Amino acid sequence: MGSLREWAREKRVWKLDAWKSFLQDDLVPFYSLAYDLNRFNNLLQGLNGKALIDIDEELREKIRVCLYGGIGPGQDVDRSFARFMFDYFGMCTQGASTLDESTQSYEFGDEVKISFKQDSRIASIQIRDLWWKLGNIIEQLSKELRVTFEAMGLLKSPNSVLPQPVGSIDDPSTLLPQPGEEPERLLSLVNDFRQRAVNLSIGVNPFMTFMFYVRAIPIRVLREFLGCGPDELTELINFLGLKPYSMMDGSEIKEQTKSELVILLAEGNSLISKFLELNFFLVKIEQKVGEILERTVQEASRQIRVDFEPWEKFKPFFVAVKGYVDQQQPTFYVKNEGPKITEVNSAYTSSTPLDLLLPDFLMKLSPWICSGMIGITHFSSYYINFKFNFPSLAKEWVEGVIQNEGKA
Repeated sequence: MGSLREWAREKRVWKLDAWKSFLQDDLVPFYSLAYDLNRFNNLLQGLNGKALIDIDEELREKIRVCLYGGIGPGQDVDRSFARFMFDYFGMCTQGASTLDESTQSYEFGDEVKISFKQDSRIASIQIRDLWWKLGNIIEQLSKELRVTFEAMGLLKSPNSVLPQPVGSIDDPSTLLPQPGEEPERLLSLVNDFRQRAVNLSIGVNPFMTFMFYVRAIPIRVLREFLGCGPDELTELINFLGLKPYSMMDGSEIKEQTKSELVILLAEGNSLISKFLELNFFLVKIEQKVGEILERTVQEASRQIRVDFEPWEKFKPFFVAVKGYVDQQQPTFYVKNEGPKITEVNSAYTSSTPLDLLLPDFLMKLSPWICSGMIGITHFSSYYINFKFNFPSLAKEWVEGVIQNEGKA
């Protein structure tokens, strides 16, 4: 992929039809995998507390493979199917805290009871919540983009809460191997699920990356970034759920305005906020998603060149926030009175007086906000809260601005 700007203009993201490919090619396939994985996990959880002897014979054979598969003399325990089921799904025998303790229960035969540890990968992913969130996003987009469930390969019956993927697994137990079989179907499902999570993540998927970039952005910057007309821009803003706020006094703008001093923020139940929440799930699914995000932010931030002039006015701000970066919660806020910023503060230090213009301050800071290094957590007529999303990158940036006397 070239630059995000080139992609956005070529894709014409201000035309809502452009988002249909994101829905159909990216979201729905991932939803289908989450749907099957959630049903499979429900099957396993339904066995919690049951003794093997009380499980249907065909399924019982498969559950034995889950508990003891690949365990034996000369076999690598860490590459066993039992290890996979223990780590990913938390499956073990009752009372066991380690895989070794679980496999030692073999001598008790079918009297052992099934249990699940709470720190499994599937528990950390919160697969049911992920399936639910994806389903609701897809329903919302299908309405706004006017794409039918049938066109997406989904079925929605009057009694179903969320749509069912066409071709979903009828019987989740068929994912489990019989004794002597390889667990290819289950491993393929999990591996595809993990890869789709990476493909959907910020820094990889251009639609996700674009939404991350514009989650807090001055309207002038967005217009110049896209190069589209005002009506098209308004349609995109409404679609993404961005709220306009005045950069003159921090107030929410509730009527149409031709002012250029407007910042757009993704809040509450906006479409962008839902996708930012989705990315938190993706990080839990695959560690590299978080690493990709940090690398994306780092690369974008290091390309920014902005002079904080006049330096004598901006210097007190940077000297103050340098101390905030080292805190366990690297947040700070500025107090604003009309178009002026009067002080910067954090929960851990005394305030520092400032004499800055709010529009100028936000415009100069906006490249780092868009890059993702800085987030806005509250915006009002009285104060604005900021958070350093990546403290180590922020510290490097702040120290660099101070060392170069306002040149970043």
